[in-house]
Amino acid sequence: MPPLLLGGLWFSCLAAGAPLSPATGDAASPGEGVAGERGGIGRAEPAERALDGAPDEGGGPLGLAIPNLQRPEQPSTPKARYTLLPVPLVGYDSDNGVSLGVAGALFYNDGVAQPYRDSLIAQALVTTVGVSQDYLKADLLDLFGTGFRLNGELRYLLEPNASYYGVGNTTKQQPAGASYYQFGRSQPGLRLELRHALGGDFFWYGGYLLEYASIDIYSHSLLADQRPTGLQGGFSNPVQTGFVYDTRDFEPWPRHGQYDDLSVRTAGPLTLSNYDWSGATAVFRIYEELFWKVVVAERLFLDVMVGDVPFFDEDATGGLEEMHGLGGYSTMRGFVKDRFLGDGKLLENLELRRLFYGFEPWGQRIDLGATVFTDVGRVYGDSFVDGPAFLLHWDVGGGLRAMLNRDLVVRFDVGVSEEGPRVFLLFNNMF
Repeated sequence: MPPLLLGGLWFSCLAAGAPLSPATGDAASPGEGVAGERGGIGRAEPAERALDGAPDEGGGPLGLAIPNLQRPEQPSTPKARYTLLPVPLVGYDSDNGVSLGVAGALFYNDGVAQPYRDSLIAQALVTTVGVSQDYLKADLLDLFGTGFRLNGELRYLLEPNASYYGVGNTTKQQPAGASYYQFGRSQPGLRLELRHALGGDFFWYGGYLLEYASIDIYSHSLLADQRPTGLQGGFSNPVQTGFVYDTRDFEPWPRHGQYDDLSVRTAGPLTLSNYDWSGATAVFRIYEELFWKVVVAERLFLDVMVGDVPFFDEDATGGLEEMHGLGGYSTMRGFVKDRFLGDGKLLENLELRRLFYGFEPWGQRIDLGATVFTDVGRVYGDSFVDGPAFLLHWDVGGGLRAMLNRDLVVRFDVGVSEEGPRVFLLFNNMF
């Protein structure tokens, strides 16, 4: 649940430890006039190539789209320094209510890589419905000079309103009250990930997730009635490896290019998991500018899981970016989070985006825009024969966008489905 960041405008420029680049071009041309455009995930390449940050679900640290990390052509005398930033957080979505919290960011800048060489981010966040999301993230761009990028995250999730509507594509939402479809869970975890460039626009990554789930089964709930695999909670610890192909011209607001991710993962006794299962994920994203500087953005997503999959992992997906659902802010915006669960997931997201107007209050660049979208998908339950073949769930919607200093995108989305509207105020485009 990525929060909106109060003061994010100042965060995006202070993190770089340098003045903001002057804005050039019009509001619909975010790729122009910036100090290096983005087009990669965790590259560790020679000085003439850009080093770039890769977003998690919702961007880089705190949902931020980290600016391009590149060495200047004529560097001045390097001066190493540390930057410490406390940041208040606020956000909203229909599933979790208003979120409030605080974050602290420590950046190490060696005077060569921009905006930083290493970072450490801490967050404490709670919502009005009792959800708590806390983490400590480290990002080391060049681990011991090996060219590998290391990401580490200690995290804790407390979710008293987690959703369970059953497994399969034909589950129904009965007038039994929201609590009938809820359970409680807490999940402390450790996530480690290594990335390395393979040459050109290709990247390899590998990672491990160590996570323990404690499940609170509410009486008179659907979960208590169905009692699927995983009620006892425990460890479900996958290892993952994958490849990325990334040709985006400008990561916060791509106008051309694609961003594809193929991965496999497995959990079992060798990974210290209480559940034995495997999965594979394919994600294809394409961006193309049409007439009147309107950008069409499309994401195709396929995920398959086999084996002894616990119900609390049915919403999880593989890939470099974590997604959940189907349903919610990262997959289908017209449905409640995790509305559809299954061992197979198929999803298409289609958006038309445009930035309309840009201005510079107090020397800070702000570009305003809008989007219309539709999300279409389905799941497959315990088998790949799950209801009518063409039973697809869909929603439509629209939203507003504000891009701060051509780095940080704030999004306000309203998605509408047959089950009602959902509202989100979060960071960064959904894909």
